[in-house]
Amino acid sequence: MTIAAGITAASLLALAGLHSALGERLLIGPLLALEPWPRLPLGGFLARRTLRFAWHLTSIAWAGLAVLVAGRPGDPFAMAVAAGVLTITGGVIFGAARGRHFGWTVSLAGAMAGAVQLGLVTGGVRAGLAWAAGATFAAIGLLHVAWALGLRWGIAAAPAWTAATVRKTSRSTGEPGNRDAV
Repeated sequence: MTIAAGITAASLLALAGLHSALGERLLIGPLLALEPWPRLPLGGFLARRTLRFAWHLTSIAWAGLAVLVAGRPGDPFAMAVAAGVLTITGGVIFGAARGRHFGWTVSLAGAMAGAVQLGLVTGGVRAGLAWAAGATFAAIGLLHVAWALGLRWGIAAAPAWTAATVRKTSRSTGEPGNRDAV
């Protein structure tokens, strides 16, 4: 397997694992714990089960694509499908979360690696993408180190944003507060 195929497969596996683990802990579990649930045509029990398994089915699909890419690294169709899914995933995550959700970086890194594997990115563009990706991940790493060392810019905003969103969310309707209304 090439490095590019390995990066694509690893990106898909990282998305799958992080999506299931963090999503369950930070989103699905707290949502399902809210009481009372609004009246839904499916009923509360089936609605909760559907929400949970639909969330995790996305992770299973990403893991399946990772296995496909790792098992058939030279197959251009498998790589094109994986790169396409990662591109769409990254774009949707970036647009929907307005850049505040880190999943877009993992998705687009895998998509770029897939494009390299397919030969769509060559020469200077390839080197430029590598430098841009390296600089992006280095900046993200430095921010995390700064946050761990107590830097209050950014880290203070994130808990305030999440706490404000949780407080503004109606327990009876599940509607978002004014700040992040879609």
